[in-house]
Amino acid sequence: AHVSASVPISGTIFYGTNALIGDVDTNKITGTGTSVLGGAQNEATANYTVVPGGFNNTATAVYTTVGGGISNNATAQYANVGGGSANNATADYSTVAGGISNLVGSNGGRSFIGGGDANNAASDYGAIAGGNQNVIGYAGGKVASRSFIGGGNSNTASAQDCVVVGGAGNHIAWGGHRAFIGGGQRNTASAQRAAILGGSGSTVSAAGSMAIGSGLSVSTANTITLGGGTSDGGNHVYSIVVSGTLSASSFYSTQAQFSGSDQQQLLKVYSKSKPYILFVTSSGATDDEASITMGGGPPQADTDGTNNLVTVSGSISASLHISASQFWGDATNLGGLPISAVTN
Repeated sequence: AHVSASVPISGTIFYGTNALIGDVDTNKITGTGTSVLGGAQNEATANYTVVPGGFNNTATAVYTTVGGGISNNATAQYANVGGGSANNATADYSTVAGGISNLVGSNGGRSFIGGGDANNAASDYGAIAGGNQNVIGYAGGKVASRSFIGGGNSNTASAQDCVVVGGAGNHIAWGGHRAFIGGGQRNTASAQRAAILGGSGSTVSAAGSMAIGSGLSVSTANTITLGGGTSDGGNHVYSIVVSGTLSASSFYSTQAQFSGSDQQQLLKVYSKSKPYILFVTSSGATDDEASITMGGGPPQADTDGTNNLVTVSGSISASLHISASQFWGDATNLGGLPISAVTN
């Protein structure tokens, strides 16, 4: 049924299983079981579609709903737009809850956008909670299925089963399946199971690796890199503070600095051939007094290259005392030491 008039007519028209309420002159219904329940210039033009209200909203595929708002469209079966403005749900079983200019693309079946502005879920089973200009990608048949973006600005998830929690300009590239970026800005993960917790300008391109900091470049698999780097053009300096115990199978650094307070063991470095090669402890006599022990047992003659001696090519200097059970050498330039204590 259609009613024409020189001015808009409000009213209610029921015919068959259809209902048209509100501005009956500009609202439109066709099909079976369709309803437009209010507003103006709304259309429900497929079987079992509903537009409860708003302005210029369309539900044009079976079992679709546009709840309200302005210029929203649900154009694939079982799609839903809750409200907002200029939102489009164009894939089967997709949902845009609200916001402005959000899009679930035609390949985004069963995807969800909660709100925000200009977000795009272009692959299936994806979810974008909010934010601005975030994209779950689809390009050249590379489908970023089951990926999630929490919010932020201009973040992209272009791999499968990956997560970008927030931040700005973060990117999970194709190949970074099951990768994670927690936040920060301009970080990139491009390998499987890669992770970047935050910071800025870090890149992880090796499987199973993690970057914690800024300006880091991690290209070795199964590696955790902490601190600051220069890959983003900055010069980031970080400190690692441990309130408990820090342990590892090995430590490596070109400029390592270990410090502590009231620690019984500040640093112990193990080797494969000896129980330990470097052991630093507090002596307990004073707060700042410490001792260093090298090797795993008593000194031996340097005959086979596997002894416990400390060999110095330069000089050893100390503001306090250097003590040992034995010194090996020719006693050259040793001061304050009885000659009977020296074996050569």
